[in-house]
Amino acid sequence: MINRSFQGEFTIMNEIIPRFEFRAFAHDFGLTRDKLHHLATLKEIEEQADVYLITYNNHNHNVKVRDGRLDIKYLIHKKNGLEQWRPIYQASFPLTASELCWELFTSLNIVAPTLAYDSYDQKAFWDKLMKLQSSICLVEVVKHRFCFNYRSCWAEISNLWINGIPMQTVAIENEDDLTVLRLKTMLDLEEYENVSYPLALQRIMGLTRHCPDPDTWLLHGGNGG
Repeated sequence: MINRSFQGEFTIMNEIIPRFEFRAFAHDFGLTRDKLHHLATLKEIEEQADVYLITYNNHNHNVKVRDGRLDIKYLIHKKNGLEQWRPIYQASFPLTASELCWELFTSLNIVAPTLAYDSYDQKAFWDKLMKLQSSICLVEVVKHRFCFNYRSCWAEISNLWINGIPMQTVAIENEDDLTVLRLKTMLDLEEYENVSYPLALQRIMGLTRHCPDPDTWLLHGGNGG
């Protein structure tokens, strides 16, 4: 993966071993939160504000802007109901027209428009480019994340505001798929569908070809007490 600093310098980052991930969304994960606090160690609490770029035709890329950086992950594998995502690109603004064409628009699976500038700082990116693209849906996701560790397995439960709408998500990640599945069972998450951020946001924004009944993937009652 390539990381570009604000000074325009490129650094080759260490190879990241992709992890298997299970993620679910609901309005309340109260019992899961209680189980995590009982089983695992709370490692950190953090706030994040991301803007996801969602399109109708993109099914394998997670594209977002966070802290002045464009961040892209690619879905490389599915196994045992889990997904394995690999970070493939991260760069700080300003971004060149070439970067936007080859990295951003390719990942979104849409044809790049004619770009009027050689490079785009973050303000120009939003005002002169993104807001003019009717095929790209911009979704702001504010996250209040509680991050846990259980026997080398990473887990989180987060309070979300998706374009201002409150929701929760729970996720489990590890390099070993069976480790993820074991903790998923311990947290009584068997009834939940594994739903990535891109797919969840596509469904919420009505950008899927077939949007199932919300009760089949977003459990309104959750497992809260």
